[in-house]
Amino acid sequence: MLIKPIKIGNLCLKNNLFLAPMEGYSNVAFRTNLIKIAKINCFSEMIPVSALSKDRNYCKDLTYRDPSESHLTYQLFGT
Repeated sequence: MLIKPIKIGNLCLKNNLFLAPMEGYSNVAFRTNLIKIAKINCFSEMIPVSALSKDRNYCKDLTYRDPSESHLTYQLFGT
């Protein structure tokens, strides 16, 4: 497998490795450890749009971003 930098629009990433999100596992602790060990790009768990406005405590954990996560992609779903 060839690891190389990748450019998406104006965004330049250090490598072409991405973590597929896993519900219950892709929390901030898991992501920051992977970034330290493997220096990969991460995605958040799926975040329901309806919960963003209704239940802030639930979404607070899902949307928290550590300063070391320079390239975190949030995944939103809903109508």
